Amino acid sequence: MIGRSILGWTVVVAIALTTVVFTDPALASSAQATPASACPSSPEQNKALVMRWYDTVFNQKNMEAVDGLLAEDAIQHNANQPGDPITGDDAIEAAVRERGLVDFPDAAVEVEEIIAAADLVMARLAWTATVADELEYMGDLAVTANGTRADWSTTGLFRISCGEIAEQWFSSDELRVAQQIRAIPDPMGRGATPSAESTPVVSGTPSTACPPTATDANEALVHRLYDEVFNGRSLDLIDELHAEDHIHHNPSGRPSEPGDDAQQERLGGWLDDLPDMRMTVEAVVADGDQVGVRWSATGTYHGDFEQAGVPGNDRPVAFGGMAIYRIACGEIAESWSEWDSLSVYRQLVATAPAGTPPASATP
Repeated sequence: MIGRSILGWTVVVAIALTTVVFTDPALASSAQATPASACPSSPEQNKALVMRWYDTVFNQKNMEAVDGLLAEDAIQHNANQPGDPITGDDAIEAAVRERGLVDFPDAAVEVEEIIAAADLVMARLAWTATVADELEYMGDLAVTANGTRADWSTTGLFRISCGEIAEQWFSSDELRVAQQIRAIPDPMGRGATPSAESTPVVSGTPSTACPPTATDANEALVHRLYDEVFNGRSLDLIDELHAEDHIHHNPSGRPSEPGDDAQQERLGGWLDDLPDMRMTVEAVVADGDQVGVRWSATGTYHGDFEQAGVPGNDRPVAFGGMAIYRIACGEIAESWSEWDSLSVYRQLVATAPAGTPPASATP
């Protein structure tokens, strides 16, 4: 019964206290490989680097800038695309050239939100492009160029080391792209419906009425959502953790109905579809009143995958995603989500081995 997305842009409030917590030892180890004292950079500098990556490489089509932005041994993870992960700056540059100059030569990307803590940066993106060539990165779903105008959303996580992008993780609404180019069924009309513009984000309740909560408290609140609601199945906590007028933004900008009841239905339905799902928080980026999460999940898909018209078949699936949460008055006031929906589709229709670990689970 899933035609909904899971989990969850905003003026960044820069504050001195930012934290990042790793629950994945491998990620923690990779992030600490280069001592901060060896080549320190601030979260603001790291955000500026990621902004240059999108503006210079993708919007300005300056592929020569890739070498100066990527570390030589950089790694790119994207479970929606075959061949994941891509290793080395030359291989990543080749993939970027293929997608940015051949597949989508007029692609434009808008960074709708960007947050940072320590050496991690999370960005939420909106893409528009015309499909000008066969999308080989979609593997068996590839189609010939048909001039279709496509738009989709992506959330990316970047690890910065010594002023360069050392590692990237992406969750994109590639399912929407595949439906827009008519490569897979679209029973809900997701591909035909223009993605909604992002709702302007209110900066929060005035501090006189509700003082800002500490970053570590915001982070703890979000951890409760994963630990107690998703893994603990305590749906009664949804009301406690979310603001009464909370609104969730699905992939590609489609907002859900606001309020606690809508959250109960959305999250409860997700857990019905995946009754044995276990989620792991892989990384957290806490910046001001926002908390970004990269997560992975495994489970048995019992419900219908309504987004692509796939009936429930009890196949094991493994996938990942990212979410950004805005906290106000000690509650989740707004959230945005992205998850590897095309990867799940592939597993459910057996075009890829079911249960293949997602990139987001393997830093």
